[in-house]
Amino acid sequence: MVEDGVVAVKGDDDSRLRGTVADSSLKKGDAVLVAIRPERMLAHPQPPADAANLVRAKIVQAIFVGDHYEYKAEVGNEVMPLSLPSTTPYANGDTIFLELPEASVVIWAAAAKDVLKNLPGD
Repeated sequence: MVEDGVVAVKGDDDSRLRGTVADSSLKKGDAVLVAIRPERMLAHPQPPADAANLVRAKIVQAIFVGDHYEYKAEVGNEVMPLSLPSTTPYANGDTIFLELPEASVVIWAAAAKDVLKNLPGD
């Protein structure tokens, strides 16, 4: 649903996202690509009731690298890298909930994936 430049994305029962729309042609039911600022993510062992943006993830690999952990986590059908502080370590198989500030989430049409992949990094 697109409303006032913000779109709501429905995932599984524990996942919900709102973010800024980068493509005004999005309609209900369209496949989307979600871009986030990973340094602004917070991880929780349980879903906080007051969090507007949550994504469920399952840890599939955990590596301690000094002051933080490097994880690989399943989010939906994708495996993505996560870098989180060492204050709360997670183990392989743990389910965590990633909280994403709405201002750090941008939603694109899924067709933009190939275009975005070729942009130079910052």
